[in-house]
Amino acid sequence: MSAAMLYMAAIGALLGTVALVTERIFAQLGWPRRGVWLLSLTASLALPAYALLTHDASRPGLETAAPPASREVAAATDADTSGFSGAFSANWSGELAAWAEQFDPAAWRNARSSVWPAWRELDKPLALLWAASTAAMLLICGIAWCGLRRAARRWPTVEVDGAPVLVSEQLGPAVLGLLRPHVVVPRWLLEAPEHVRAIALRHEREHVAARDHVLLGVALLLMALAPWNLALWWQLRRLRFAIEIDCDARVTRRGTDPIAYANVLLAVQRRHAATPFAAIALTEPKSQLEKRIRVLMQSVRKIRPLAIALSSSLAAALFVATCVIAPPDNGEHAKRPDPAPVATGEAEARGARPASVVLHRQPVTNLQLGGERIVFLVDVSGGMLGRSATELDQWRDLPPAEQRAAPKWRQLVRTFERLTEQVPVGARFQVIAFDDMARSLIDGTDGTWVSATDDALDRVVRVLRDEVVPVGSSDLDAAFTAARALEPAPDNVFLLTDGLPTDAATADDPRERIRLFNETIAGAPADAPVNVILLPKEGEPVAAPAFWTLAYKTDGVVFAPPQDDGADGALGIPADSDYVVFVVDTSGTMKYYGWGALRRHVAETLAAHPNALGVQFVTDEGAYLLESYRGAWIPNSAEARSAVLEALLNWNSFSNSDPREGIVAAIEAMYAPDKRIAVYVYGDDQSSMPDVALRAPVDMLEAIERVNRVATTGARKVRINAVALPVVFEMTGGELLS
Repeated sequence: MSAAMLYMAAIGALLGTVALVTERIFAQLGWPRRGVWLLSLTASLALPAYALLTHDASRPGLETAAPPASREVAAATDADTSGFSGAFSANWSGELAAWAEQFDPAAWRNARSSVWPAWRELDKPLALLWAASTAAMLLICGIAWCGLRRAARRWPTVEVDGAPVLVSEQLGPAVLGLLRPHVVVPRWLLEAPEHVRAIALRHEREHVAARDHVLLGVALLLMALAPWNLALWWQLRRLRFAIEIDCDARVTRRGTDPIAYANVLLAVQRRHAATPFAAIALTEPKSQLEKRIRVLMQSVRKIRPLAIALSSSLAAALFVATCVIAPPDNGEHAKRPDPAPVATGEAEARGARPASVVLHRQPVTNLQLGGERIVFLVDVSGGMLGRSATELDQWRDLPPAEQRAAPKWRQLVRTFERLTEQVPVGARFQVIAFDDMARSLIDGTDGTWVSATDDALDRVVRVLRDEVVPVGSSDLDAAFTAARALEPAPDNVFLLTDGLPTDAATADDPRERIRLFNETIAGAPADAPVNVILLPKEGEPVAAPAFWTLAYKTDGVVFAPPQDDGADGALGIPADSDYVVFVVDTSGTMKYYGWGALRRHVAETLAAHPNALGVQFVTDEGAYLLESYRGAWIPNSAEARSAVLEALLNWNSFSNSDPREGIVAAIEAMYAPDKRIAVYVYGDDQSSMPDVALRAPVDMLEAIERVNRVATTGARKVRINAVALPVVFEMTGGELLS
């Protein structure tokens, strides 16, 4: 919020300067000026509002705008696309962008600074202040309007020079009202000399004829949208002055002597009473009255072409600079600072950690990375030794040193280490391990934050790898309690676990574990996304949808890394495949709730595979998106990607939400031993049709596995990534379990 307000103030100041230069040009040419300032006021609100709502510096340019859709709380992302084009040469445009970047609030926010994070703590108070100031201004205008209406009912109506006017004791000359304006004159004006009264009334009637009262009403309404913005108040003052200058010009053009007109202005000023806030008055403060009289006395305007040309160039340059300045991040559409790669094939060196603390989504996985205060909640219970009951029995009774070699435990440590590689330089962190109790993995730091130095991160990884022994139950509530005790509160949370929390009373009862989970998530840290890294175990199918509810409500994500992801892989999904197949659930709920999210994720996945040679799209029943490419690869070119994304928009094909058929059809049609193929499967649920629902998920997985194995070697033919778009949460407000 603080960055957005700073951005709006900067844009208002720049556009006000553009309007001031433009006003000088109009003055030289003798053109009306008030439209310049109304346009400036409107643009000072509309331009930053549009930019803040639509800007995303990380957009890959693969996709047109998509409708809002459900949040992706599985391995999916919500990137947007946009672009900027201009009529300038590449060199000048680049130099201008570099120059404007010095004044870019987004750059200030993303810079490594110890000052900006303190300002970000003011976001909520500033938002409340904004709302309160808008409400206060609307209230003040409303009270003033009601007061004037009550007063106007008491004022008599008198016909003066053939037209009715309201006669007040002191107020006026002025125009009151918006839809039905009235000229109000003070009683002393009725006794003034006839030529004084005539000129004063002519001035007010010109205001009415030009609908200046409507223009001022619109300006006040615009002001009420951001009354804290001083640049807008200055523009409003300049607008009122321009309204009076234009009115003076119209009156004198109709034959009124400028000297006599100026004398009337001075006479009215001497008897001038306070002007209502929303009224158009004959006079302005003395400083502006003096300027108005000087303009009146300029009998001949000397047009200077060179001055007009230079002023026009300056106004154009300032306007271009205003457009070049990028807005700061706005939450979902944040400017993403050098996001971590989807996969590089090599673990990043510790020295290559990100420099920015701004929260951003990792492409494809949708993990929220970054943050100033990051807490890791690591499940070190006994269940982390195995993915099945058989595997648990195999490792449970071994000595601690041998238990740490369990594949599941090694994957947990490896995943945690990769997460620490994404902790920004300058951030603070804490690691809370939990089994049947919660404690910090760094001795002596319970309840406090630790500076994220390389040494501190390396030390905590060594402690988890070499000293911790997985044992006991899983008390997630204790972990959340320890996280809430941190001051200030965390702004990003990573939860590494394998399933629902347990205690002695609930260990063998799934319903009790669901109840315990629902009670526990009520204590999750507030105002921070919870990213769940799930290493699932057999026999607990409700764990994933349960954690989806937590991720959905906190704007986090659930990510389940592959079991055989390799010891040296990067955090995320490997993107080294030469060919990519998308198997898509085209059911009604997906089309209605999840299609925008699907298209954004597909665009981002294509961008994450820049070296792929070909792609293919099939439904979960095996129907092709582009029939002309049946059984063949669609070239991975910019033109083909654009055509595919356009075709996706209107893809209507029957679906029974059974991914098995589409996966098997894709493998059988597209597999070749010399090709590295990745399959991305998209869906929102499993079919409720009897012939599909009666099959256990294990049976479906076994059917896919049989097709996906090479008979002679047992190696997998393709790598399969499942992307869940749980639109049920969009339909139910994030509720699934009771």
